[in-house]
Amino acid sequence: MNHLTKGTIYDAFKFGLMDGLVVSSGEKWKSRRKIMDKHIFSHSMILSYMEIFNKEANRLVNDIEETHSIGKEMEVATQLKRATLNAITSTIIPISAHENYLK
Repeated sequence: MNHLTKGTIYDAFKFGLMDGLVVSSGEKWKSRRKIMDKHIFSHSMILSYMEIFNKEANRLVNDIEETHSIGKEMEVATQLKRATLNAITSTIIPISAHENYLK
């Protein structure tokens, strides 16, 4: 089976990422990608993230509505970054960054 190799740009990442999924190729990449597909990106796992995504979306909308209702200006990009960070951290580890660190 033919496998594509990574471009030379990936060589810069090898020092920090060693031979992980991002920089590996061939059979090593294929086997690691299969593990991710099977466990991380399975349909049931993605569905389990929906509760987290919905919670963060609702929190973002509520923050925007609350800020708008009192006539205060808001940096929407900052709020989006917070919602994204919290969604990511909540899917990786069961800790809410918003509730614990981003008050």
